[in-house]
Amino acid sequence: MKSTALKENDIIGIVAPSSPFIGTDLEKNYRRGLDEIKKMGFRYKEGKTIKLKKWHFAGSDEERANDIMRMFLDNEIRAIICAIGGAGANRILNLLDYKIIKNNPKPFMGISDPTVLISSLFQLSKTSTIYGPDVCFGFGGGKSKIKKDWELGMIKKILTTNAGLGKIKPLTEWKTIKKGNGKGLLLGGHLNSFKGLLGTKYFADIKHKQKILFWETTGSYLSMDEDLTNLRNSGFFKNVSGMIIGKFNIMDNDNENKETGKHVYDLILDLFKDYGFPILVDLDFGHLTPNIPLPYGKMAEVDGDNTSLEIIEGVF
Repeated sequence: MKSTALKENDIIGIVAPSSPFIGTDLEKNYRRGLDEIKKMGFRYKEGKTIKLKKWHFAGSDEERANDIMRMFLDNEIRAIICAIGGAGANRILNLLDYKIIKNNPKPFMGISDPTVLISSLFQLSKTSTIYGPDVCFGFGGGKSKIKKDWELGMIKKILTTNAGLGKIKPLTEWKTIKKGNGKGLLLGGHLNSFKGLLGTKYFADIKHKQKILFWETTGSYLSMDEDLTNLRNSGFFKNVSGMIIGKFNIMDNDNENKETGKHVYDLILDLFKDYGFPILVDLDFGHLTPNIPLPYGKMAEVDGDNTSLEIIEGVF
C-alpha cells in the first residue's frame, strides 16, 4: 500500500512521542503551530500524549507508543507530525507494530529526538518519513514572515503533491567545504540519535544504493567526532555519495575547538579526507532555524561545485 498526497481539509494527527510541553511556555508555540496548520488548509487531531506527562516523557512508554499506533490506524488521519522533540522516543521503538504501520502508511514528520522514529518507521515499515519541522518550534516558532513562508511553503508542497521539492532556494548562505557532485537517497537526522541506532534493526541504511547523509547536531565538538567516527568505522560511508550538514546553533561549546584551534569544518574534512563525495555545510535545517523538510529514502543531488541541493523525488 502507498499513502497519497493530502488535500485541503484533510486531517493531520499530532503526537508527542518524546518530551512533554504541557504546563510550559511552549504551550503558546504549540497553539500558534496549530493555527498555522489550519491556515495551510488542514484540520488536526491531537493525540492523548499532548496532555500527558510522566517523568521527563509525554506519558509512559506504552501511552506514547499506543498514541502513534492509533494515529496510523485512524483512517481519517492522512499524516502525522510530532508536537516536539526532547528525549525518550527510543524507549518505544520495540512497542510499535511495524506490520500494521506498513499496511496503513502515511507520512510521519519530526525533528531531533524523533530521528529514531523516522529511521525505524522507514527501515521496518517503509512508510514515508520526513526529517522536518515539528509543531512547537517549526509551525509555531517565532519567525519572520519571510522565514515562515519559506518553511511552510515547502511543507505544504511536500505533503500535497507527488513532486520533489526541486532545487532548494537557500534562506541563508550555504558553504561548500568539499567539491564534487553526487546523487543518492536521503538518510540522516540528529547525528547522535541516528548513530545511537547503529547495530540495531531500527537503524536506517541503504546498503546497495548510493545515499546522501544529512545531519545536524546539538552535542559537543568531541561527541560529534565520536559519532561520525563510529559511522565511518561501521562501513556506513562505503556508498555515500554526498553529505549535507545543517546549522550548529546550539552545540555545547564553540565551533572552534579551544584546545586545538581547529574549526569544526577542519575536523569533518580530516575525517573524510579519503572519501570523494561533496560536503556542504551550514544548510537551512537543524535546531533554532527554519527547516528544509528532508524525505527519507528519496533521491536528491548534492552539487558541491555550485553549493546546491536538489530534492528530486517526492514523498508519495
